[in-house]
Amino acid sequence: FQTAPGCNGSTITVRRELHEMGFHGRAAAHKPNITMHNAKRRLEWFKACRHWTLEQWKQLLGKINIMVNGGSCYTNNMFHKVQAALREEQMRILKERKEKIKREKELRQKQEAEILRDAEKEKKIKLEEEFKEQMFDEENKEKEEKEQVLPVK
Repeated sequence: FQTAPGCNGSTITVRRELHEMGFHGRAAAHKPNITMHNAKRRLEWFKACRHWTLEQWKQLLGKINIMVNGGSCYTNNMFHKVQAALREEQMRILKERKEKIKREKELRQKQEAEILRDAEKEKKIKLEEEFKEQMFDEENKEKEEKEQVLPVK
């Protein structure tokens, strides 16, 4: 049942989820052929219930229906539906994780590009300042040299 990387799903997970929802799985017991003894007991039970009213039979069938369909037992079909729902949920979570990682990666790349642009701007400004400083120093040096060459009056 482990269909997607990073998703640890198993029949145990499905059973636990069903159990937490109040459903309890039961394995069908092996049903041997009806023995003569059991057949006689069933016949006796039905003869004893011959006088039951329609309401009593409805109550019995209602209890059986609740046990089978709406009670705390689940069928294979219910198990497979929950298993499929869990698988879909895991795939949805995995897809969301991948999208989140992709968005984070794109954001990180954008931030790194901005940092590089800012660093290049700072470097350019620093070089321009150094160049201006050099030019200023050269101009001052030329002035000093001119002043030294010119005779003083």
